Amino acid sequence: VKYTKPTQNPKLMYISYGQWLGVAALGVTAFILIIVLIRFWVADTKYALGFNYNQAGEFQTAYPLLQDAVKMREEPVFLNEMAVNDAYVATSLASQGASESATLVQSIAQQALETTDKLTKDYPRNVVFWKTKVRVLYTLARIDHRFYTLALQAIQATSQLAPTDASILYNLGVLYGQTGESKKAIEVLEKTISYRPHY
Repeated sequence: VKYTKPTQNPKLMYISYGQWLGVAALGVTAFILIIVLIRFWVADTKYALGFNYNQAGEFQTAYPLLQDAVKMREEPVFLNEMAVNDAYVATSLASQGASESATLVQSIAQQALETTDKLTKDYPRNVVFWKTKVRVLYTLARIDHRFYTLALQAIQATSQLAPTDASILYNLGVLYGQTGESKKAIEVLEKTISYRPHY
């Protein structure tokens, strides 16, 4: 048997411009996806740190972390935590009494209000976002007592979504008391005790 060297097909060796273009497109797509994933990871890390600082009462330390997280990813959960943080930071700055911080206090408080309004509008049946709205308004009431009335309206809406939630009923009773409606406060707090006797 005589051995013959196989001939190479020139078509198999040639890579067309279209193929190079496809490889380049895949490379660019992969690079973009890696950048997006890194951005998501950084945003999640900043949110987690901000959340933990909020839980520890370190609101001013949490503030830039949560702001950055929201700038990178406008996740509803991120916005929700940022609104809580904004309310506490505004209240803290207001308690310091510096006249130059009055505009900053107003700006941060306004951001907290706009964020919770947007979340409850976009997700009207989400009890967590409604609870946050109540918390934000109740916190801002330390600056302006008129927020107690708005907080009462928000907790009334929240209690309609979760009528047997004892923590919501408790806060409803407290807010009735804060707004001078003692009789209603007692009725609601007695109802709360029927659900949770240790309250």
